[in-house]
Amino acid sequence: MRRERRRGSQIVEFTLASIPLIFFLIGIFGVGIGMWGYHSVAAGVKNAARVASVRGPGCAGKPCATTIGYYAQMMLSSGVPGASTVNFTSAGGNVSCETLSACVEDPTVWPSKATTNLGSDVTISATFPFQALLPMATIAGNATIGSEIFGATSKQMVLF
Repeated sequence: MRRERRRGSQIVEFTLASIPLIFFLIGIFGVGIGMWGYHSVAAGVKNAARVASVRGPGCAGKPCATTIGYYAQMMLSSGVPGASTVNFTSAGGNVSCETLSACVEDPTVWPSKATTNLGSDVTISATFPFQALLPMATIAGNATIGSEIFGATSKQMVLF
């Protein structure tokens, strides 16, 4: 007789325990996606800066010259999101891209030969917006938790 009164309690307990577990698992996946995005941006920026340091001002005006569009395409193929804001900085000048995908057709040769010398630095930095899978509103209601701006910078010395 006591057994009939407890019938169904296991389903209720499972439901109460599984709801936080599901949110926890979704949070783990969200953090993983954010880490993957950050590492993709860091690797893409590092590779582009490395190419810029090897194909430095000695390549300006020659067949080995590289353009902003070339670096943008390289970074996109490395997994850098097209919505990223990218800055290319060298002694020869700075170029900024509001979005990486907008710079794919940019014919500007970078780094330029003007004042970029051997031993000078080239720097590429990128930032991208990341939205978590489970955004939550704050108590005040005007800010969102889970919306972050991730960034990566790579600085290389011009070798050739």
